[in-house]
Amino acid sequence: MFFERLDHARDELVNLLDVNNFVPAQIEEHGMRAILPYILSAQSYEVVLYGASSRGYSVLCWLKDKGFEPLCMADADINKHGSKFFGVEVVHISKLVEKVKGKKVYAFVCTDAWEKFEDRFRIEKGLRLAGCEEVLYFPSGVSNRSYWSMYFKNHKDDLISLYDELCDAESKITLYECISSIIYDKGYSGEHHSTKKYFDASVFNWRDEECIVDCGAYNGDTIFTLLQTGKNFKRIYAIESERKLLLEAKDNVAILPMDTRNKIEFYHSLLSDDPEESIDELLNDKEVSLIKMDIEGAELAALKGAKKIIERQMPVLAVSVYHKKEDLVEIPSFLKSVSKEYSFYLRKYYWYNWGGVGETILYAVPAERMVVVRKESV
Repeated sequence: MFFERLDHARDELVNLLDVNNFVPAQIEEHGMRAILPYILSAQSYEVVLYGASSRGYSVLCWLKDKGFEPLCMADADINKHGSKFFGVEVVHISKLVEKVKGKKVYAFVCTDAWEKFEDRFRIEKGLRLAGCEEVLYFPSGVSNRSYWSMYFKNHKDDLISLYDELCDAESKITLYECISSIIYDKGYSGEHHSTKKYFDASVFNWRDEECIVDCGAYNGDTIFTLLQTGKNFKRIYAIESERKLLLEAKDNVAILPMDTRNKIEFYHSLLSDDPEESIDELLNDKEVSLIKMDIEGAELAALKGAKKIIERQMPVLAVSVYHKKEDLVEIPSFLKSVSKEYSFYLRKYYWYNWGGVGETILYAVPAERMVVVRKESV
């Protein structure tokens, strides 16, 4: 497939997640933002950023791209004092005078707090008293890309650990592509057709007596996708949180032959780690061999609510990991805490493409269900 970069993928991922690897921020340059680089350079200003958060990260990347290194970052959170924000020292605003003394400083305010009059007054007064000659609110739009990039970089070790644990070359390349497409805001290559999603023969061996938990049954689309593959199954437990969609799924399934319909059960549940809304409670006495999850960011909670079934029956897990920035870190971490017998694969399927992580599925596969793969040099 697209394995020609495998020899370098790990090194590229390590470099990509380095806190000093700054990617130009998508900040529209108009008004003062277009003029600022010239002012800073011509008048020899040092720069201080106020707000060590996602907006601050966007402005920091923008400054780095323009060739400016901030003197420091200031923040009202005393707990951030003395820390590093992507390599830049963070000081409490009350201590800023020590950094600014004797310097010509331009302060950029990068926080929504500026929108409130009382906070604006407090912030500007603090920056002026510290010795900042100019104070400018920098209303940069902060996209999901900035939030995700910050999170990925702050969890570099976890993501590198996941890379090392992934079982095949395609999984490793997929992880790299997902992260790089977010950080660099670029397209993604190497997608599979969506009909393979959740049932990928390159990842796990199918059983004719498969008992499937369809978490996020929607209108029955996954059921019909499975039927198109021609694979046999013993049971499907279709779970949906929205009653309207559940009724639609039932209506759609009603057109199927009786022997197929009789193998499908429907459940209405929000799916969480709450015992009353958990998979363990719903399917306590049921046989389960495959759990599919696509539930709009509630996957981790639902997995926690299926812990007993996972421990007892070790089903194959096919879990969406593209709804939340935490998914690629927290979901594999939780599954490893439940059982160390799972092996991990990543695949991305064509459906839609938000950034580069849209329709990325993490497979957790027990040893007896694994497809034999060649040993890749990584």
